[in-house]
Amino acid sequence: MSKYFLFVLFLIVGCEGKRTNNYKVVLKNKFNTSIPIEFSTQFSTTFKWDNSALVTNVSNKILVLNENDFSRDSIIEFPEYEVNDIGTISLNPFKNSIIGHSEKRNGFIEFADGKTTFYPLNLSDYYIVDNRKSSGHFISPSKMIVSLTKGDLSYFQKEMIDEKLTTFAVYDFNQMKVTDFFGTYPKEILDARGNYPKEFQVPFNLIYEDKLIIGYPLSDELISYNLNNFKDFQSKKVESNIFKLPAPFSDREDRYEVFKLFYYSNKYGPISYHKDLDIFSRIVIHELSVNSKDACDRKYSVILFDKNLEKLEEIEVSDIYNSDWAFALSTPTGFLLSGICENYLGEDFFIYNAYVDLIEI
Repeated sequence: MSKYFLFVLFLIVGCEGKRTNNYKVVLKNKFNTSIPIEFSTQFSTTFKWDNSALVTNVSNKILVLNENDFSRDSIIEFPEYEVNDIGTISLNPFKNSIIGHSEKRNGFIEFADGKTTFYPLNLSDYYIVDNRKSSGHFISPSKMIVSLTKGDLSYFQKEMIDEKLTTFAVYDFNQMKVTDFFGTYPKEILDARGNYPKEFQVPFNLIYEDKLIIGYPLSDELISYNLNNFKDFQSKKVESNIFKLPAPFSDREDRYEVFKLFYYSNKYGPISYHKDLDIFSRIVIHELSVNSKDACDRKYSVILFDKNLEKLEEIEVSDIYNSDWAFALSTPTGFLLSGICENYLGEDFFIYNAYVDLIEI
C-alpha cells in the first residue's frame, strides 16, 4: 500500500512541473477603419506598441492608430526628410521614442517629443539599416540589438568576429557605433551552401524580461539569450508535428528554385508573447502548392510554448479566420489579423481588421 501511495504521489508531483493546459482559437470581433490612401496595403508596414498601431509607408510619415477603437490618433511627420528616407522602424520604450531606419541616408532618425535627431553611421556599420532586416530591440535607453546576415560579416576584420557565433550586433546611440556582437546560427544555416536567401537568415525575435528569444524561418530550434550575459543561452527544438522543414539547403543557384523555396515551402513565422495568458506562440506556415493560384489557399497553425521553451501544443487556425497569419500581430490574449483574404475592404482601409483570442479549455 505504501509503495502504491508513493507511486501516485510521484505522478502528481511530476505533473505539476509541466503545464498541460489546452487552448482553442476563437474569432473575437471584426472591425473596419478608414485610413489615408498613402498608407495603403501595398506600401505600408504595421507595428504594434502598447495600445497603438504604427503604420509606416516607407516615406517620411508614420500613421498612429489608437488600438482601443482604431480611430486615427495622429500622423507623425519628418518634414526635413523625403519619401523613402525611412524603411523599417524600431521602438524605444525607455525613451518613448520612434527610430526610423534610413538605408538611403545611412543612419537612424529618432522622433521624440516632437523633434527629430539624426544619428549617422560609420561606413562599416551601414548594413544595420538594411530595409530587409527586422526591427531592432532596445535593451537600454541607448543600446539596440540588430540582427545580421552572413553577408554582413564580410565588413569586419576576421579577428573581430566568429562567423559561426555572430548573428547580432549591439549598436550604441551614445557612441554612434556597433560595440558588441553575439549569437549563433542554427545548423541549417551553418550547413547551407549556395544562394541562401537573406530573408531566411534574419530571425523572428522578441524581448521577454531579461531574455531575447529568437527563431529562424527554416529551423525547428528556438534560442533564448540572457541579455545580461550574451554567452549564456539555451536552445530547444520547438517543432511542428504537422510538417517537416524542406531538405537541407544545398547549391541552389537557380533563382526560380530559390523563389520557390521562399514562397511555397513550409517555414516558421513570428514568435509572440501573450501577457494575459503568460504563454508564447510561434506561427507555422504550411506549404503552398505550386499549382495554387491564390496565396490565401495556404494553411497555418500556431505552436504554443512556455518560457522554458517547452512546447505545449499546436493548433490549426486557418479555419478560424482566413488570413495571412505570417503577418499576425501579437495581443495580450491572441492576435490581430489582416483581412487580406477574408474581409478585404480596399486600399483606403486599415488592412488589419480582426481579433482572435486564445481561450483555455
